[in-house]
Amino acid sequence: MKRKIFIIIFAYFIFYNNVYTQFKKGDFEMSFAGNIGSTKIIFEYQGDDKMKTGSETYYYADIFLETSYFIIDNVSLQIDFGISIMNSSINPDIILILNAVYNYRIKNSIVAVFGKLGYGISNSIISFEYNPSYATYTGSYGGGEKVNILNSSLGTMIILSDVFAVIAEINYKNFSIGKRGYDWSLLGKKKLSLLLGMSFFF
Repeated sequence: MKRKIFIIIFAYFIFYNNVYTQFKKGDFEMSFAGNIGSTKIIFEYQGDDKMKTGSETYYYADIFLETSYFIIDNVSLQIDFGISIMNSSINPDIILILNAVYNYRIKNSIVAVFGKLGYGISNSIISFEYNPSYATYTGSYGGGEKVNILNSSLGTMIILSDVFAVIAEINYKNFSIGKRGYDWSLLGKKKLSLLLGMSFFF
């Protein structure tokens, strides 16, 4: 019985609450989002007299600060500033993106969905390169060259007050560059991630 009551109350707040209004022309939104994770690299290299295998695990974190201005109802332009770091001596990725964002509020609900599409630049690409001498894949490339980024996201937002919401989004970034070495070419990186965060409206 208690479980049914909880489900009814939860459904009411999700689908029948129309107290809060956001996404109006002239509004500002500030969001904080990020994720943490790990990646394990398995490699093979030449030992003394035979091929050997090894592995290394790296931990990373992505942190983003996003500022949006609604140019018309439900549509905003967003400046996205981010840092991507890894537990190594690699320099972090510094990311700057301009997004166009469309928000759709489900009628009589505290749930909204959004999509974004944008273009940006970065100072480098955190990537992995096999070095036969040291059996390591880590490397950060950019060298002053511009790294181009195509950015897209689909997400959902739970609006908890007229100034606060929690967000979750699936984000895809395509980094591209033409950095070339003696016997390798780093052309880019594709990254798919789940970002969690919060938004403030004012």
